[in-house]
Amino acid sequence: TVKAIDAAGNQSEASSEAVATTKSTLLEDNFESVSASPWSVVGPNFGTYSVVSDAVSGSKAYYSDNYSMPSSKSVTGNSTWTNYSVEAKVRSDEWRGQIGLVARYVDTTNYYTMIYENYIKTLSIRKTVNGAESIVASIVLPQPFVKGDSYTFRFTMSGNTLLAYVNGQLMLTGTDGTFTAGKVGVYAHFIKTYIDDVVVKSTDHDVSAPTVPTGLTATALSSTEVNLSWAQSSDDTGVVSYAVYRGGQAITTVTGAVYSYKDTGLSLGTTYHYTVKAIDAAGNQSE
Repeated sequence: TVKAIDAAGNQSEASSEAVATTKSTLLEDNFESVSASPWSVVGPNFGTYSVVSDAVSGSKAYYSDNYSMPSSKSVTGNSTWTNYSVEAKVRSDEWRGQIGLVARYVDTTNYYTMIYENYIKTLSIRKTVNGAESIVASIVLPQPFVKGDSYTFRFTMSGNTLLAYVNGQLMLTGTDGTFTAGKVGVYAHFIKTYIDDVVVKSTDHDVSAPTVPTGLTATALSSTEVNLSWAQSSDDTGVVSYAVYRGGQAITTVTGAVYSYKDTGLSLGTTYHYTVKAIDAAGNQSE
């Protein structure tokens, strides 16, 4: 609020209140400064990264020229960062090899990765511990990436829960507590790719709720079963789950990768009312 004061010290009534919430953003880089100074290319396979003009997007991008280099990484940020989401747009003129994001990077042999592997059309969450890589979770994608198209990757750390998103859709959830904090980065394995619009947001300080799920439908399948379906919600750090309500009471929670639920054990000839709420990694719920 604000008050006006005159020469005699008289004060006005307080103004109406204005409210603002500071951003939960830890880092933003669109590379338009033509500088890659916050980024460090790390070993053991260093690779080549540089800021270039992307002829397709018309903007600057961080270019990974690693067609013949395995497992190269470039990292940035703070080693004390714990719970956050790291997001970036990626594009390649020829999808081959692997491309991904790095999270909770401790050193060159200890970190998490979210990786798209073109050869087997697989998205995976992996951890590398003392140089040994293992898969935490993986999924075969229904469609391969299209060369020349851009895809938005998001890798979210929330306690021991690791979440991988593509174009805003939750694709994978993994559980692992090996690393609790670390920097962020990008990963390239035998691929040339353009990386842009990197954003890192804290999930500990996230106060923005997901959008309300839309298009909810309820279809009676039998005298005791109703099938529910709805459209995907969006969120700045990622939707992790949906809470389903019947008659105002929560009956179940489904993963953020699922947009349907079958309600069973119902009574014959009875009307039921349903709503759905989206929940993000910080626990914020939609209306």
